[in-house]
Amino acid sequence: MGAGGRRIATGTYILDELAGGHTRITFEYAWQSAPLSERLSAPIVRSILRRGNQRAMERLAEQLAQTETASVT
Repeated sequence: MGAGGRRIATGTYILDELAGGHTRITFEYAWQSAPLSERLSAPIVRSILRRGNQRAMERLAEQLAQTETASVT
């Protein structure tokens, strides 16, 4: 919750198994209710969330690669 309790949202990570032991991670964010000013800014919010999640996934991939490399040696 945010905006003094006027914004209620949910975020869900969805993991899909891919060939070769890979995993596709997608993120779904949905407002259940939000003030008008925030609904109008939805394109900006989507962009900010997309960039933040992209960077988080890049960092996770880096950490997993390091862990994989360390376990091989």
